[in-house]
Amino acid sequence: MALQPQQATRSYDLAADSLDLQAWLRGEGLPVPPELHGWTLVTVDGLPVSWGKASSGQLKNHLHKGLRILKSQND
Repeated sequence: MALQPQQATRSYDLAADSLDLQAWLRGEGLPVPPELHGWTLVTVDGLPVSWGKASSGQLKNHLHKGLRILKSQND
C-alpha cells in the first residue's frame, strides 16, 4: 500500500469518520458514481487502505477477509 493516490488511475476517498468507511472495513461494497469503472484505490483521508473494483455504480470490496472488522462498534 505504498502507492500514492495520484499514482493510481482511479481512486475513491472516504472520510475517517464516515459510515461508508465502517461499511467498507466490514467488507461491504459501496455505491459510487456510474462513471467510476475498473480497479480503484480506496483511500481514507488521502491514505491508501485497499483496492476495490467499480462496476455499474457499485464498488466491490477486495479488502482481504483477514483484515475486515467482524462486528460493528455498537455491538
